[in-house]
Amino acid sequence: LAWGMAAAVAACVGPFQARVLPRLPQAWTWVSLTRDLGPRYMAENAANSGAGQLRSYGVGIIAGLAAVGYLQAGLLLLGPFMVVLQGISLVTVPEAARVLRRSPRHLEPYCLVVGTGLAVMALAWGLFLVVALPHGLGALLLGSFWKHAYVLVLPFAFTIMGAGFQVGAAAGLHALGAARRSLRAMLITSALQLAFSLAGAFADGAAGAVEGGALAAWIGALVWWRYLRAGMRESAEVPDGSSWWPRRQDGRRVSPVQALARSRWRDTGTRQPEGAAARSGHSEAA
Repeated sequence: LAWGMAAAVAACVGPFQARVLPRLPQAWTWVSLTRDLGPRYMAENAANSGAGQLRSYGVGIIAGLAAVGYLQAGLLLLGPFMVVLQGISLVTVPEAARVLRRSPRHLEPYCLVVGTGLAVMALAWGLFLVVALPHGLGALLLGSFWKHAYVLVLPFAFTIMGAGFQVGAAAGLHALGAARRSLRAMLITSALQLAFSLAGAFADGAAGAVEGGALAAWIGALVWWRYLRAGMRESAEVPDGSSWWPRRQDGRRVSPVQALARSRWRDTGTRQPEGAAARSGHSEAA
C-alpha cells in the first residue's frame, strides 16, 4: 500500500515536473509506434525478475528455507545500493541517448564510465559493511541473525559489481534502441544467474548460491558488452570502427584524423567531396 501510494503521488507530480501533460487519446498511436521496443523491454524485465524468483524457490528446495533467509538478509544489507542500481537507468539511458546524438564515438567510453563507477561504489559499500557490521551495525539491523548474512556481504558485493558493468552496457543498448540484442543479453544472463546460483546452492548452501551468482554476473557483463559492441557496429548512428581505435571495414586501422573527418561528415549529413575521397583512398592504399 505504501509503495502504491508513493507511485500514485509520483504519477501526479511527474507531469508538473516535466511541464507536459500526456495526451491520452494518442496513447494507442504511441504504443503502435514503439511496438518493436515495448514487448521486448517487458520481456527483458520479466526475465530478470523471474530468474530472481526462481532462484529463491530453487535455493529453498535445495538448501532449505534458512538458506533463503540468509540470502534475503544479505540483500537487505546491500539494499541501499540496490535501489541506486535499479533506478539509475532513469538517468543513464537518457544521458546515453544525448551522448549518441552529440558524439556517437563517445557512447562506449560513457558506458564504461557508468559501469566502472557503479562497480567502484558497490565495492566501497561492501567494504563499509565488512567493517561496520561487527561493530554494532549488524546487530542493530538484523539482531543475532547478522552473522549468517555477514559471510555473504563480499560475494554479494562482487555480484553487484558485475551487475554494474551490465547496467553500463545496457544503457548503451537502450540508447541505440537495440531491443532485440538487449533482450537476448538479458535472457542469457538470467539463465546463467539461475543455473550458477542453483549449482552453488547444491554445492555449498547459501554461500555457494551467492558465489555462483557472482560468477554469473561477471560472465553476464561480458555478454552485455559483446552485444553492445555488436549493436554499435550495426547502428547507423555510430561511425564504423572502434571508439578506442577506429578500423575500416576491411579490418585495417585508420588514423585518428581520418576517423574524426569521417565522423564529422556523417554528423553533419554532408557527403565527402570526391577529390577528398580519392585522396583518402590513395593515402590508405599507400
